[in-house]
Amino acid sequence: VKNEELDRQVKEKTKDLFEQNESIKAHNEQLIIQQQQIKLANETIEAQAFQIEQKNKELAQEVERQTNDLLIANRELGEQNTRLQQFTYIISHNLRAPMVRLIGLANLLEYSEAAADKDDIYKMVVKSCRDMDEVIRDLSDILYVQKQNTLIRSEVDLNQMVRKVLVTLQDEISLVNATVGLRMGNERIISVAPYVESVLYNLISNAIKYRDPDRLLKLDIVSFTSNSFVCVEISDNGLGIDMNLHRENLFNLYKRFHQHVEGKGLGLYLVKTQMEALGGRIEVESEVNKGTRFALYFNMG
Repeated sequence: VKNEELDRQVKEKTKDLFEQNESIKAHNEQLIIQQQQIKLANETIEAQAFQIEQKNKELAQEVERQTNDLLIANRELGEQNTRLQQFTYIISHNLRAPMVRLIGLANLLEYSEAAADKDDIYKMVVKSCRDMDEVIRDLSDILYVQKQNTLIRSEVDLNQMVRKVLVTLQDEISLVNATVGLRMGNERIISVAPYVESVLYNLISNAIKYRDPDRLLKLDIVSFTSNSFVCVEISDNGLGIDMNLHRENLFNLYKRFHQHVEGKGLGLYLVKTQMEALGGRIEVESEVNKGTRFALYFNMG
């Protein structure tokens, strides 16, 4: 009887243990499912957080791009406004002056009877017409450069281009007994050849025009590579420019710095306009009675 009772108790205990094990097993399975759900939820949250982070980055980049576009647009509007002001000045002064002279000369011609007087008036009329025509052609040249959206680009050998300009100006160089130091490398760029030639011609001819009469002109032309640009430096020992006085309006249209030397004040404005059209830039260092250094940074293309 005792054995039977003991066997019954063992069976009951075994049954209880089995049921407890099953309960624990079910609970563990439930925990595993919950852990998997939590893991999946965490992965979803992480994925959403990553997407939000990416969206935020994209939004930040878009805001930065739009801000830069606005800054560029504002700068371009400012430059256009400056150009409009300069063109207004040209029309009201440079273009109006010869027109007023023509009106005055026409009135003189009406009341003049002497043939000699009429001949003098005729010559002044011709000069006024030529002055007006020159201003109009200057404006046409500048507008042509500014409105070009598609420029024909080709390979330009800067060494050869500098030498070509020097040959063109050889008579002027010889006439003033100037010496030219040339240290050009073999740099080549993809650019608009006529613009490059025009820029070099204007700066070298300016160096000849604004030389110091008390000493022989010395020109130094060197080239070197700077990041994605090729720099051509043109230095002279000429009259120089007072940068403290003229730095802000150095490249303004019809701006002249040496009134005793004949000139229109168009060259530097055209140089800057053409360099900007080429995607380059120009830098200037100058000192009165010492000389000037122009640094032309041409985009390699």
